[in-house]
Amino acid sequence: MIRDHQRERRFTIALAAALAGTLALSAATAVALRAFGASAILTGHGAVAGTQGGTSTGPGSAGSAGGGGASGGANHGQPAVSGSAGRVATQGISGGVIHLGSIITQTGAGRSITMAHALVAWEKTINDAGGINGYKVSIDIKDDQGNPDLGASQYRQLNEDEKVFAMVAECAPITDAQEVGYIRSSALPVVGECQSSPPAYSLPTLWVGGPTPYQNGVLGAEMMERIRNWPTTGGRIALVCLQDPSTSPVCDGVAHTYPSGALWHGGPQYEQITDNNYAQLIAQWQSDGVQDVHLVLDPGSVQRYLYAAQAAGFNPPTMNNLIVDDGDAGAYSNAEGMMIGTPWTPLDQSTPEMNRFTAAMHRYYPDDRVDLYAQTGWISALVLEHALRLMGGNITRQNLIDTLNGKVHGWDTQFGPVENYTAQLHNGPLESALMAVQGAGTAGWRLVTVHNAING
Repeated sequence: MIRDHQRERRFTIALAAALAGTLALSAATAVALRAFGASAILTGHGAVAGTQGGTSTGPGSAGSAGGGGASGGANHGQPAVSGSAGRVATQGISGGVIHLGSIITQTGAGRSITMAHALVAWEKTINDAGGINGYKVSIDIKDDQGNPDLGASQYRQLNEDEKVFAMVAECAPITDAQEVGYIRSSALPVVGECQSSPPAYSLPTLWVGGPTPYQNGVLGAEMMERIRNWPTTGGRIALVCLQDPSTSPVCDGVAHTYPSGALWHGGPQYEQITDNNYAQLIAQWQSDGVQDVHLVLDPGSVQRYLYAAQAAGFNPPTMNNLIVDDGDAGAYSNAEGMMIGTPWTPLDQSTPEMNRFTAAMHRYYPDDRVDLYAQTGWISALVLEHALRLMGGNITRQNLIDTLNGKVHGWDTQFGPVENYTAQLHNGPLESALMAVQGAGTAGWRLVTVHNAING
């Protein structure tokens, strides 16, 4: 039982870092989560966890593990793809339908159900409007249950057996980090990734809509310096990071952006997953005159920090560089004003694409809280949609790669980013808006805009 609890906690961390990353993106932890069986909606093309429709509880068969590659923080140039993706010119196209795949962890701790729901809502919206260039879309969404062996077999099933055209809105952090080598060797197009290991962002066939995890750390620190005027000398900022591969790129970005003189004790305070020493830390901070706190922690650790801070009457301005959720914002009144960045249009703002997104979510999943997970799924699908419209009737993998690398310039998504991809640049712009929690400690808490997007 203890072992399974540890697995669930570590996966929660991995998925939290995902949202920080572009709420897309960071090195994933390599610990599998044991699944206990969960109901799922059968959408006619795949299984999506939820509360409506028929159910299926049988897990898929396990498969072999793939290669993951080395770790790193910054984005690197992509090597060129020279036709290998077009080995089967019509892969994933049949009967006027473009067949797509996605692996999204939906069961177990840290599940990203709303991301899967957003992908289904996009599919239904496209098909209800007649498709794209005469083609309908069908997405087979699989749940790896946090198990990378199961996820490895699902990658191969989708690519080799079902022969999908592309993967879209990937969000299986442990699996995705492990399968970087497989994606590279098979030239599998992946449009949208919530989190993977840093080598994923140098893949020639993977594109994301926002910044990398390291860049999100940079942006988090820059927003505190430029928008909130946090002090850059005197050691008045406490930076607290989880000591885990899943969060290290974000922490590195934060730490390398603040001047060393700005940080308490000159650098990050690293915490283990099971640490609960926040009362002692807060006492030291109060004694040393710490004024601001920058967190790069999993949700469980954030909750323990808030509990200790509330007991100590310590309520400084706080930046949370990973994810804000019900467990902290909905449970602790002292989470009021806690800040977080987003590369997408802030949830309290309106644009034509935000309106399309929220209308689709309310229509197909009226009980969901429209959140950053759902936005991350939608932007991934939106990038693919734009590329498909540019491709016209020539729907091949190679044309998808060529289109994303060569024809997406100055495209305003109306969802936050203006995308400019090249053969060497496959991530979105280095920018983030700042939001803060309002109504903390209540079921009606929400994130409101503090400042519109800044460029890093």
